[in-house]
Amino acid sequence: STSNAGVLDADEDGDLDEDHKLLLQSSLPLLKSRNSAVVLAVCSLQYYCGVASIKTRSALGKALVRIHRDRREIQYVVLVSIRTLVKECPSAFSPFLNDFFVKGMDPSFTRMIKLDILVSLCIDPAAIEAILTELRTYVRHNDRAFACASIRAVGKITELARVVYDRRAFTAGLDASSARREANIIALNCLSGLVTLSEFSRNQLVVGECAETMQRILAQLWSRGYDSINGTDFEIVTDPSRVQERALKRLLLILVRSLSPEEDDNTDEEKPEHDKLKTRTVRVPGNAISSIVWVIGEWFILSKARSPWNIDLEKKACIQLETLRLLSRCFPELNSGIKLQAVHLASKMLLMVKANAH
Repeated sequence: STSNAGVLDADEDGDLDEDHKLLLQSSLPLLKSRNSAVVLAVCSLQYYCGVASIKTRSALGKALVRIHRDRREIQYVVLVSIRTLVKECPSAFSPFLNDFFVKGMDPSFTRMIKLDILVSLCIDPAAIEAILTELRTYVRHNDRAFACASIRAVGKITELARVVYDRRAFTAGLDASSARREANIIALNCLSGLVTLSEFSRNQLVVGECAETMQRILAQLWSRGYDSINGTDFEIVTDPSRVQERALKRLLLILVRSLSPEEDDNTDEEKPEHDKLKTRTVRVPGNAISSIVWVIGEWFILSKARSPWNIDLEKKACIQLETLRLLSRCFPELNSGIKLQAVHLASKMLLMVKANAH
């Protein structure tokens, strides 16, 4: 009890009533109880009525990680509590990162919670690398819902990676541009993996989730960042492997396949080009189509210096016209999200035509 009593420092609980302080200090030794309900009750007491200190949260995190290795019913309740606590104090659980990796025998509800916890633990470069390595296996899981959630997690981590590397550069006084390049390398590697997954998967939901996550990553890579230390814009993303070009080509192929008319089963006429398209990709849900149309529209208006796929103007104009033709042909059947992005795309192209005319 002596070691646990030191968790509450005098400067942290100095404003508390003596009875309140005594309650908190007396409950901490119960974190070592073998009864999971007792440990969880103490954690709830400390979370809602205690002092929000790193020492206290670390003690709670250690106790919760210990009791989460129990029966799956208890494990679920404990993991839900950890998911809530880790968002406010991820450092309390970062030493136990490996404990939250998904095991082969974990039920589906446990896998989903662990995935949320892993995303919240991306607070340093080492954790980001370890979790992304784990996600390479998760995105190919037989449980399609879990695979889709893992793909979404990849997109979240690429966004967190930029924040983590920028923060590390700011606090350690490192070069901000170098930190941003490291974050961009992570984003490009994730983008390359998603392109490959969309090429080999035949599941509509998985391919659609890949398309939506690719849109998030490309939006991040194409955004203009500002270096507050040097007072300049960050340089254009270096992409020697032309991953962004691969992603654009893949998204265009998925868009054409999704907007193409269904093959008539009653016709005897052979259409080898349509059959070839069917073998290369699948149709995706409406949300994914909206994301793809947004990406294509942004690529159309990028300057030549910033465009990741530089083709001659004639070919680019053909792609623009064909994209608009496909969208206009099936416009009445599209959902509201796709219609909105289609109108935005047409507006961007109209403004480009007017700007070029002047």
